[in-house]
Amino acid sequence: NDSFGLLPGNVQLAITRVRSLNVSLKALAVGGIVAGIGAVGSLFAAAARKGAEFDKAMSGVQAVTNGTEEEMNALASTAKRLGSTTAFTAMQVAELETELAKLGFPVSDIVEMSEATLNLASSMGIGLGEAAAFAGSTLRAFEIDTNQSKEVIDILAQSTASSALDFGKLNVALTKVAPIAKNANVTLSETTAMLGTLANSGLDASISGTSLRNIFLKLAQTGMTMEEAFAKINSATDKTRAATELFDATAVASAITLAKNADATADLKEKLDGASESFDGLGAAAGI
Repeated sequence: NDSFGLLPGNVQLAITRVRSLNVSLKALAVGGIVAGIGAVGSLFAAAARKGAEFDKAMSGVQAVTNGTEEEMNALASTAKRLGSTTAFTAMQVAELETELAKLGFPVSDIVEMSEATLNLASSMGIGLGEAAAFAGSTLRAFEIDTNQSKEVIDILAQSTASSALDFGKLNVALTKVAPIAKNANVTLSETTAMLGTLANSGLDASISGTSLRNIFLKLAQTGMTMEEAFAKINSATDKTRAATELFDATAVASAITLAKNADATADLKEKLDGASESFDGLGAAAGI
């Protein structure tokens, strides 16, 4: 029965063992037999309830996705597989699939990115809806294909493990800077590394995101590279004046901080670029 696939692994094992017992009834006390039958019956009832709840959840997914029978089978299979191999239940995976569908992702993308998004929720201790929105907005802002969702999640997780960034700070800052960063041909790891450096220096996340966005915009207007701008700031006797001449007032503090800490930013970027290898996938890092 497919319903058993929705039960925790240890319960499935217990049922399997009971089914495979080949013990003579004569060796069992009548009371033991009755108790055993009652226990197995309870497990079967629990499986039936889980199956009904899961079917209802998948009906909700179907209502949002308008998925075909083949697509719904793929989503159900994904939910059951991840429900048995991660810290989340099949019902919770179905909830995540619904959230991703509400964000407009097609079924193929939902199947592709569900596991990575679950790992994001687990590693950052956030809700599935928050994880879906964060992962989805990051992929779209940087125009990254969903088949790279694992690498994206690993970068985001590594940034919070290697800097003063946390989910709230990263979410706020990336929301402000990501679209401009993409247009400026700055990668996710480069952008996140700079935000990590700013966070390590105590700058507010909203200010960091806004000022970094303004730096990218100003550089695009002048045609100057970031390396050239930072070199000019570092070589100046009055760094504040130099930064003010290059950027608007709101970006001065961030520009000086990034110029001073260019090496630290480069080191953090290197960690982020190798996040998937060091984490061996976020699931291993999160212990799930």
